[in-house]
Amino acid sequence: VFGIGITHLTSLLARRSLYCSKQANGPHSIAKGFASDVGNVWFERMEHTWEGKKCAYCGAPQTFYDRDEGLETHVYPFLHTDDIKARIAELFGGNMQFDVIIGNPPYQMKGGAGGSSDSSIYHLFVEQALKLDPRFLTMVIPSRWLAGGRGMDEFRKTMLTGKHISHLVDYTKNSRGPGGKAIFRQVRMIYSVRSALIGSIDAARRAGAKQAARATSISRTQTAAITMGSIGLTLKSN
Repeated sequence: VFGIGITHLTSLLARRSLYCSKQANGPHSIAKGFASDVGNVWFERMEHTWEGKKCAYCGAPQTFYDRDEGLETHVYPFLHTDDIKARIAELFGGNMQFDVIIGNPPYQMKGGAGGSSDSSIYHLFVEQALKLDPRFLTMVIPSRWLAGGRGMDEFRKTMLTGKHISHLVDYTKNSRGPGGKAIFRQVRMIYSVRSALIGSIDAARRAGAKQAARATSISRTQTAAITMGSIGLTLKSN
């Protein structure tokens, strides 16, 4: 299991969950083969790359995230690179092959006022994941990219005309979480990278969520597992 921490605290929590110790090679760690205390959960403080008062990689506003050294910058190393394959090799060593990527990526970066001032970043994770050349990619993301606009036109065009989406399930009802907080309407997308698939995305959308789920070759139990467990990447070494 490999991980990339976004903050120092989250990296410690991840190691505690994986190794029962915040140091992978500590006396209480259940892992005995690590030479360093980070194990396979990497974290280093990174800075945003400012261009025109926004980060060139994730669009984070400089007024909100240009912080003193003692504060977290919330930089996503997965996004802050021009060569994601080289970045993964740099962090974990060796040439890693991703057969299947399953994700529920962060949806947006806080813009200071919230709401419409927040910048969407979920599509950036999809684009980076595609550059890793997996056989299959499945993502749970907000559905607003289907309508285009707000900087999503190119992403929408690539997704809907690329002929690689095998299943697109649109959960049309917004729901409420704890405390009545609204949860984004979501789309679950299964993307086959290495082969063009026959079929119409428009037809899949018209079919509705139940029909799309029934039409997939994955069973309902497996589909639910993919959706509920879509919080990370499945990695496989060459």
